[in-house]
Amino acid sequence: MLLCPVCHEPLVDDERGAVCAGGHRFDRAREGYLYLLRSSKSGDSMGDPKSQARSRRDFLNRGYYAPLRDAMVELVHERATGRAASTNDPMTLLDICCGEGYYTSAMGGVCSPKDIETMLQLLYLNFTQPRFNKDDVDNLTKMLLAQLANAKSNPDFLMQEKVADVTYGHNPRRQMISTEIVDKFDFEQLPGIYAKLYPGANGFVFTFVGNIDPETLKPLVEKYIGSIPAARKPINYVDDKAYPVKGEVTEEFTAPMQQPKVSVNYHFSGEMPYTLKNKMALTFLTQALNSRYLQSIREEKGGTYGVQLMGSHDRIPVETYDMHIFFDTNEEMADELNEIIMDEIREIAANGPRTEDVEKTREFLAKNWKNTLEQNAGWMNYLDQYYFDGLDYISNYEKVLASITNEDIQQLAKKILDDGNLVHVVMRPATAETPAE
Repeated sequence: MLLCPVCHEPLVDDERGAVCAGGHRFDRAREGYLYLLRSSKSGDSMGDPKSQARSRRDFLNRGYYAPLRDAMVELVHERATGRAASTNDPMTLLDICCGEGYYTSAMGGVCSPKDIETMLQLLYLNFTQPRFNKDDVDNLTKMLLAQLANAKSNPDFLMQEKVADVTYGHNPRRQMISTEIVDKFDFEQLPGIYAKLYPGANGFVFTFVGNIDPETLKPLVEKYIGSIPAARKPINYVDDKAYPVKGEVTEEFTAPMQQPKVSVNYHFSGEMPYTLKNKMALTFLTQALNSRYLQSIREEKGGTYGVQLMGSHDRIPVETYDMHIFFDTNEEMADELNEIIMDEIREIAANGPRTEDVEKTREFLAKNWKNTLEQNAGWMNYLDQYYFDGLDYISNYEKVLASITNEDIQQLAKKILDDGNLVHVVMRPATAETPAE
């Protein structure tokens, strides 16, 4: 099963690629793989050049990398079967980036019921005997510093950095990682940080989903989880007071780019009671807007490869909502598309969504619901929602889904506009006359 890289909901195939229950859509390339990058792409200037992609594909298809791939597959198989479990050393087997599936097509794995004791043993050791290796930390530090050195020349990174900074009013608790932050880290602080985050078994919920009967699982849980010491003061949420700014804030900046583009980000926020119906209404709204933007911006104007929308509804530390809208375009169309973005929200707030968009979303969510109930990842997600957020998907999902009306979506669009909390960030290409900010 593939999970959405944005919200971790299961991805379900549709006519263009795949989409999750949160409304995040990913297109399928002609070659058959899913394009899972988060940022929208506009034209051939985004991502790897076509010539580079063809060269890489030809290189891999000739088999030059096959020995390394096969060695990695064998290593994964060995570690997954518990061969190296006795070392007690934490391991990272492989970090796979977005691509065309060359590695992932050869890899796959599930946790067998026979290996669950090994898993619980490792869980116990993580709580009671965590291992901190300075060489590992030093290697990670070097890797982060190298990535950050390159990131500062990446306009997409600069855009993310600016959005985070402006959205949270320059709050240091919401800043992106930087070389200054990495340089300040002291290895000797690591055990204390770990002890604070993992003080004991109390305060944690351990969820198991899979092909194992309770009679087999119970004594293992009692033996390993039951013997993890309890903390005198279990971990709890702390309100760090880092909230999105109130009111309307607009900021434009320039960045040097080899291939010029304009990146636009909208962030709407406000308070809203945390309920399954409100959470679902937000999904309906983002899907209704996505359908309108697909027609007005992508098909009619040809102004961008696609508009990315994301809605989130949170309970902790306070009950809030967020709605993000992001797209890339060119300088000539940026201002016109900005107007269309807001006009479509105003249209739904004034006249409601199109019924066909609402019913299409309802049909998709109903289908997705049935599919996720057949997957371990789906049940794990719903159980987590129940224990951490108090939302009973299993009992209420279908009932709430059927209850969502056009008026519910219209009222939510009105609320977002009436709340008036909008952070609007625009990144334009720097020129000789406009140096980078």
